[in-house]
Amino acid sequence: MPNPGEDATLQVFYRTLVLQITGGLRALSLYPAQHPEAGRQINSLYQQLSRYLERRPSLAIIFAEGEVVVENIPFPELSANLRPLIERFETLGLERLVFGRGLALDELLRFLQLLLKLLKTKGQVEANLAMTPQDFPHIVAGRLSLDHESRLSFEEVSRALRDVRHFVRTMTGQLKDLFGDLTVSLSEGKVSLARETVATLHRILAGGLIPMKLLMCRSSPDPDANVHAVNVCAQSMALARHLNLEDKTVLEIGLGALLHDIGLSLPAPRGQKPTATVTLDQKKRLWEHPLRGAEILLATPGLPDLAALVALEHHIHFDGGGYPKRGASRQLNLASVITAVADIYDNLRRNYLGKSPLSLTDAIHWMDRRAGTVFHPLVYKGFRAMIKTLGQEER
Repeated sequence: MPNPGEDATLQVFYRTLVLQITGGLRALSLYPAQHPEAGRQINSLYQQLSRYLERRPSLAIIFAEGEVVVENIPFPELSANLRPLIERFETLGLERLVFGRGLALDELLRFLQLLLKLLKTKGQVEANLAMTPQDFPHIVAGRLSLDHESRLSFEEVSRALRDVRHFVRTMTGQLKDLFGDLTVSLSEGKVSLARETVATLHRILAGGLIPMKLLMCRSSPDPDANVHAVNVCAQSMALARHLNLEDKTVLEIGLGALLHDIGLSLPAPRGQKPTATVTLDQKKRLWEHPLRGAEILLATPGLPDLAALVALEHHIHFDGGGYPKRGASRQLNLASVITAVADIYDNLRRNYLGKSPLSLTDAIHWMDRRAGTVFHPLVYKGFRAMIKTLGQEER
């Protein structure tokens, strides 16, 4: 697993790069390109981009619904500080900016000059750039598109962003009630809330590629267990759909995935206080939560047995490792295998147990090395293919 410090450094780099782009545009608006100040700004930006593109094939920045997202990492502080510029980008239809390996200094300068000109006019970015594509062989700029067959309007992207954000905010708030005040089982009302959450999320996933991309590929570093429950539910159902399972089965898997960590929701022992490090009591509680969760769900009327099975098995590895220990002769349920992939993926992508979130690429590389041991090789292959499809950028 990459060093968390390296991941934090990369995020600082992304943030600085966006500020350098805006600084370059500002310098070109005040000085001619030959002026020392403009030259300093553009050269600094180019050197940063060049070093990055020596190690990675491209760098993508997305401006949508008032947000700045660099390589699937959102930067809310930039979204607030650069709001007027972002709104202007959105008005122009410049939702995506991709720099590719091979970028030259003169190409970058000509692009920034054209972009500055467009920012001062009412023209459409995609229309103007389409007139001179040969001038920008290593830059893609224009509307956000998630596949090769369709081009999606900004209104569709914005609506999807709003819907997904609203859903996550609303559902995570409701899940505090669902997972709170637990005793030995869930009440009828909590079971209804869980089913409603899963059904709503299933409808969002069925709404097209944009919601799936946002729910699967965007980093969600929030350590809140309720956010984690929503993410794992969404990602498990997306994977089940990708594996062509029937809708009824997809919904049951989603229900199990939503409730997979319910054993952690039981009240902590009296007097135990949160600490920065994981104590032995907390480790014991962590190791026991699959059994506790299965007991709660088995005692709850109106839930399929599959939900209890997912709670019990989601930390058991394909090769028999993990916890709790199982007999070698018993195979894991497919729903548990799917949820395990989603659970680990989301934990890698959030602040969890004192570790910083990984980028999408680093998380997948970490998981690649454990296919066939921690993960079922065929199920993980399907997950890997789905992420690759959702995460690819049209060039």
